[in-house]
Amino acid sequence: MLLFFLAFLGIYTEWLALFVAFFILLIFIFKSLKNKIYAKYALSISAATILSLGLTVLQYSCVTGFNILKEYSLLKFSSRSGFNEQTAIDGTSIYNLQSYKTIYSNYLTNYNYLGSFTLLCGFAFLMLYLVNLKTKKVKFEFEPILTLALLSFNCYYTSFCVF
Repeated sequence: MLLFFLAFLGIYTEWLALFVAFFILLIFIFKSLKNKIYAKYALSISAATILSLGLTVLQYSCVTGFNILKEYSLLKFSSRSGFNEQTAIDGTSIYNLQSYKTIYSNYLTNYNYLGSFTLLCGFAFLMLYLVNLKTKKVKFEFEPILTLALLSFNCYYTSFCVF
């Protein structure tokens, strides 16, 4: 029951939870082949997904009608997809070369931010570890630190070699 409510509220409030629910549903379906208890969990996720999407459509269509909701959704898709130059947001279109330059610039900037952030987190973990050597209050494990270091190295290496 808790799984149902978590999935329902997650999908109802944020559309990204729909993707999370989809992958959790796939995991439960594959696990249900060995253990039948997971079939109940998969059914719970499916019911929560259908009910939350249905409630969202019902509420939005009750405001102005289902046809207006459909037209607005199609217009929103058209303006965000980049296939229509006239309705594209900020002139971003697949037919515009500047759009690709903007995407490339944003991707490169954000990739460098990720590398810097992981490097900063690794430095913070190193400082905590050095302080802990004196106090010996916390047992440190090196897997998270090593993971951050490898992620940081991967970000910088990819950034310098590819871009």
